[in-house]
Amino acid sequence: GDKGDYFYIIKSGRCRVVQKPGAAAPGVVVADLAVGDGFGEDALLSDAPRNATVAALTAGSLMRLAKSDFDPLLKEPLLQRLTQAEAAALVAAGALLLDVRLENEYKKLNLRGSVNISLVQLRARAEQLDKNRKIVTYCDTGNRSAAAAFLLEERGFDAYVLADGIQALREVSVADGLH
Repeated sequence: GDKGDYFYIIKSGRCRVVQKPGAAAPGVVVADLAVGDGFGEDALLSDAPRNATVAALTAGSLMRLAKSDFDPLLKEPLLQRLTQAEAAALVAAGALLLDVRLENEYKKLNLRGSVNISLVQLRARAEQLDKNRKIVTYCDTGNRSAAAAFLLEERGFDAYVLADGIQALREVSVADGLH
């Protein structure tokens, strides 16, 4: 629930990422991290409160990068933003359209042919995706999908962000094949 201020990289040791699906619910292990793995990018990329707790499993040390340095050094160089026409062309050529919103948001409104894996679940389910297939991520505004694309890029995927998300598509009458 804290505001994102740093991106962390494990220099030595191991950590565990735990998320709580609800206030009264028990924590769910999302990932175990080791040397070279990073965390904290979700909150920095989406400008949303932190959505997980990271705890050390062993003694270790971290390196951290402030948000003011993270954005120009990592965020923008890694993110590939697409217009709706560019996204439609990639999807027509076989790219996966990945909706990273919560399931209830997806059920209310989604783009035809999309698959839903929420940003909260993506770290744990990324291995289910095909690394040989391009992925176009989207959400409401482009913030969560930016975090998702960053996470996927870190794991070796060729990921893109639908600029301004599904919100931009609502502002036009035809979404160039993305409905």
